[in-house]
Amino acid sequence: MTQSLGVALLILVFTACSIVTVSSIASATAASCTTNYAHFAPNDYSQAPDKFVVEMSVLLDSNSVAKTVKIQVVRDWSPLGADRFYAMVMENYFDCAIFYRNVPNFILQFGYAADVEESAAWRTVIMDDPVVQSNSKGTLTFATSGENSRSTHLFFNFKDNSFLDDQGFSPFATVLEGYDTLLEIYNPTPGDSGGISQESYETGGNEWVLANYPDVSLIQTIAVTDDHPVSDTSLALPLSLVSVAVLVTGVVAVAVFVKCRKSKYQTMDSS
Repeated sequence: MTQSLGVALLILVFTACSIVTVSSIASATAASCTTNYAHFAPNDYSQAPDKFVVEMSVLLDSNSVAKTVKIQVVRDWSPLGADRFYAMVMENYFDCAIFYRNVPNFILQFGYAADVEESAAWRTVIMDDPVVQSNSKGTLTFATSGENSRSTHLFFNFKDNSFLDDQGFSPFATVLEGYDTLLEIYNPTPGDSGGISQESYETGGNEWVLANYPDVSLIQTIAVTDDHPVSDTSLALPLSLVSVAVLVTGVVAVAVFVKCRKSKYQTMDSS
């Protein structure tokens, strides 16, 4: 009994120490977020997978533990948009990127790199995609400033913004997990829907933003976690196999039953 209590206390102490250690590491990371750019050029990448899942590690403030947002990209929704996003993720472009515009009940926007030179290197634009998926709540879409002007800026839809469909905004992904975390993102300019000055952010990078808005939320990292996510079709395969197995079992059971009945009658006839 005494030994069991001792072991339990040790486990509790170890768990508490682990939690404190993880929290301390996360806080330190938030205070000194670092970039790890691969230094690809925007066109130095292959076509994105048909579907893939990314994990976005979000730091709400400098004292918070990172929270995870999972996003599924569907290339058929917006092929060129999905390809550009995939390339940016592989480049680690979003390391330490700040959420610079938060309009409650509308959108959450980001897209500048932490480093001014990195942002400049990816300023090339991509052609428009047809809008085949509506800007519903939780979808992720490239921002535009007109025809064929998408580059690096994106926004999450906080509600059904289907009125944007006719304006050419083509969603390419949707949030799978962690939507509530997006709702906790710090709003640096409450009462001003324009967000942080994009001109100042573009020329001053994170250094300028953090000097003027020290409480901003940022992306620690984004990484592809699954480039072959389970789809409805792949789920249907094991279900069909189960159905076949049940059918075969039933046929075998009936055959055994019939054989037993025949054997019984043959025994009665012989007697």
